[in-house]
Amino acid sequence: MKKLLVLAVFSLLLCAAFPAQADDILASKKPSPPRQVSAPLYSSLTVPQLCDLLKQWDSSCRAEPVDDVVKIRLDGINALFLLNDERDSLQYFVRFESDVPLDHVNLWNTEYRYARHYVQTLDDGTRVINMELDHTLCGGVSKKNIFEFFELARLLTATLKQNLEK
Repeated sequence: MKKLLVLAVFSLLLCAAFPAQADDILASKKPSPPRQVSAPLYSSLTVPQLCDLLKQWDSSCRAEPVDDVVKIRLDGINALFLLNDERDSLQYFVRFESDVPLDHVNLWNTEYRYARHYVQTLDDGTRVINMELDHTLCGGVSKKNIFEFFELARLLTATLKQNLEK
């Protein structure tokens, strides 16, 4: 208790001895006003907005809207972007024909945990590897964040394609 009293008295003496510095110190402790965000945030997307964002991100990206799906062709690969019913979640989907062993797919799921890879046999007997990647828009995300998701999808697709070609 004595230490606290001594500290309080010492602080008062300092403030009395150096009033200008005390004002500066006290002024710097005031909370700063909330930071204004100038860029718009997207908490949902329409198919036309998604197409526009894809074209802004990469002008070579061909985007074709079909209902709640956007078919794209990027870097020579066909893929899909899907919106959920509430339009607050975005999913990337790509498929490759492959007979890669299941243990390789499991390894990719371990190494690339933010994407899901799985094997599927189509009705015609073709064996394919699917990759899905999700991105939520809940709470609002910036255009930059959406572009980073597009880039992640591109990089993971290229990595998957390289792994399948080995």
